[in-house]
Amino acid sequence: MDGIMDDLNENDTSETIVVDDMPLDDLNLDDKSYLNDTETVETSIVPHTDSFDTIVESKCPEKKMEKVIQLPLTRIKNLMKLDPDVNIASQDAAIAITKAAELFIHMLGKEAYKFTKQNKKKTIQKKDINDCIASCEALAFLEGTLKDD
Repeated sequence: MDGIMDDLNENDTSETIVVDDMPLDDLNLDDKSYLNDTETVETSIVPHTDSFDTIVESKCPEKKMEKVIQLPLTRIKNLMKLDPDVNIASQDAAIAITKAAELFIHMLGKEAYKFTKQNKKKTIQKKDINDCIASCEALAFLEGTLKDD
């Protein structure tokens, strides 16, 4: 074990040692009492240019996905499970479907807002969405889905 610690001492001092995802900037390498501990510890050496958040994001993909999608992923997965044709859906498939749903909602909202603006209103109403569906070819599959009350 002493050989490993000697190798660490020879390395460039502009590196941070990360133990269990926590950077240790001021590690006292002369005190080797921690080497007697039988507990296994995951360690890695990363350059100082990486921040702690970057290290954590690389270890936790869920944290990264929070920025990519805004809809609740578990609800989308539950909706996917309701389809009898879907046996198993991977995490990537659920994320892709969630992102596609977000983009669809965004596009529908923008198109409906155009009709709201034409009517000189500030709030999107069901009528605006129906007008949007009737006028946009890409949304033709939604015709008749919103019932007039």
